[in-house]
Amino acid sequence: MIRLNEIQESKIINNGKAGLVKNVSLEMSRKTDEHDKSFPDFKIIFSENNGANIDIGIYYFKDKDFETEKQRNNRMNRYLSRLMHIARAVMGVDFSPSEEFTNVKDATDFCINIIEENSSNKFFDIFITFGTVNYPSKKGFLEVRYNVPFIKNSEDNITLALTKYADDIIDKDELIFLQKKNKLNDDSDIFTKDV
Repeated sequence: MIRLNEIQESKIINNGKAGLVKNVSLEMSRKTDEHDKSFPDFKIIFSENNGANIDIGIYYFKDKDFETEKQRNNRMNRYLSRLMHIARAVMGVDFSPSEEFTNVKDATDFCINIIEENSSNKFFDIFITFGTVNYPSKKGFLEVRYNVPFIKNSEDNITLALTKYADDIIDKDELIFLQKKNKLNDDSDIFTKDV
């Protein structure tokens, strides 16, 4: 039996506005055999008390054949830096684990476990955008800012406030403009934001 009065409208985080979102909860979801193979290995889901949410998909780090060792190390450091940024929001800004890992997978599992086991009954502030000027959101959706800092514990008074970076896209109109501009393959100077 279908009851139309029980159908819920989907909710959009922060009413669809980019910027600071306060007091969200954090939940971890792990990939199972029931998920499609493209599903992330982990999802960190941030939810408002009204049920609206946004997530970060985390895939295990994989080497790329075409990159140099320096490029790989830089990419690995950015990857682990994001995970540790979340772990510090969960555990406290002074969290500094002394464990050593022989590979990125073990370091990832450590961070994921720390986040999952210690995030319940805590609230966080996150910063969401439509991407950046160089990497606008491909599908036009809000996303958790890629660059650190993007999360802090709501009770953390030590860490600086989460604010807009110069290249963050906060305005949906700016995103649409950049998407159109990127689709143009002509070097014409005719294209302006007012078009």
